[in-house]
Parts: sequence; structure tokens; C-alpha cells
Amino acid sequence: MEKNKLIKIFYPLLILLFPLIGKIFFELDWNGFDFLVMGLLILSLSVLINLTLYYLKFSKLKFLLVLILVTTFILIWIELAVGIFETTFAGS
Repeated sequence: MEKNKLIKIFYPLLILLFPLIGKIFFELDWNGFDFLVMGLLILSLSVLINLTLYYLKFSKLKFLLVLILVTTFILIWIELAVGIFETTFAGS
């Protein structure tokens, strides 16, 4: 991969600025571990999507895999936040 594409993989981590601002100004209840876990999830999603788009040739397969990746990310995020599946990883 090019250096420019490698740097773009880290752009989605800027989303973590929103909870950081919430923690500073609005007393959001996040600690360092929360930022680490979400950073790893976001970075993993970004890397996997970029690898999918870069290496696969068929657009239907690309779309399907990206949809599966995003859906999995959202389900993990919701489970960690509120525990819709009531696993031991639930945040509530």
C-alpha cells in the first residue's frame, strides 16, 4: 500500500474526538480503557474495509463484505454500550 493510503486508514480515529469533547465538557463517563477499546474497534474496521476495497475486484463482493463488516462493528458497539445480547461484555 502507498504511504498516503496507509495514513488514511487512521482518519476514522478522529471520531474519538467526540467522546473526548463529551468527557471534557459534558462529564461523559468514559475512561482510558473505553477509548482504547473503541479505538481498536474503529481501527480494525478501517483496516479491514481498506483491505477489502484494495484487494477484491468484484464490486458485489466488496459491497457484501463491507456491509458485513459494518454490521458486525455496529452490533459489537451496541453490545458494549448497552448489552442487547446480555453477554458478560455488556456495558450496562
